[in-house]
Amino acid sequence: MTTNLWVALLSVIVVISLLPVQGVRTPLYIGGLLPLSGGSSREFGRTSFVGSKRAVEDINNRSDVLADYELVLEWADTEQNVPSALNRLFEFLYTPPVKVAIYGPLMSSMTTVLAEVVGQWNLVEISPGASAPILTDHERYPHVYRMVVSSAAFGSAQAQIVSQFGWKRIATLHEATEPHRGRINQLREESALFNFSIIIGESFLTDPYEAMVLLKERDVRIIATSFYENMARRVFCVVSVKLMFYKFITVK
Repeated sequence: MTTNLWVALLSVIVVISLLPVQGVRTPLYIGGLLPLSGGSSREFGRTSFVGSKRAVEDINNRSDVLADYELVLEWADTEQNVPSALNRLFEFLYTPPVKVAIYGPLMSSMTTVLAEVVGQWNLVEISPGASAPILTDHERYPHVYRMVVSSAAFGSAQAQIVSQFGWKRIATLHEATEPHRGRINQLREESALFNFSIIIGESFLTDPYEAMVLLKERDVRIIATSFYENMARRVFCVVSVKLMFYKFITVK
């Protein structure tokens, strides 16, 4: 009799513990990875930081979106470099509470690297700024979502500009990272469609000088480019110092 009573009490306790508590919402933890210091993208990182905080507040204040849950965003600074971003990611993965998603990184070059790791953990990754065309491959990156259009569209826009002005021979210059490679690859693919040819293509990582010298040796006049603002300053510095005169096709 006593044994049966204890079993009954334990069953009641278990059932009660499984019932949802009125007014208590289940937290869903998200790891945020943004460049909040260092590098030229920190201002974009801070802007995204403020915007995402506002979005989370709006979602949590609504009763028709995730009514039984509360989003909790935990932040880490990627310092705009891949090693730091990877360190922060692994800290999120191995430090409780369990994360259900990763928000960030901002840059394509970091997002493509971290996406390979995040995918092994079956987490959703949402990037506010990664535009690399390679992320469109949903078989390779089924868990990655982004809030901007693929940068391949910029390559298409450049191809249409070339066609509009009737230019038949151009050169290209780009940073040797994503999303810039993807933009120029898209431009190259559409060159036949718009009836122009790319006579030379050069790329660089940090110093555009050698690439610019090679372009000058080919006597090119029109260059389709893709690089970030900090690299654009270096390119135009080389142009001004070497008295090079070109038409640059840039699409932001």
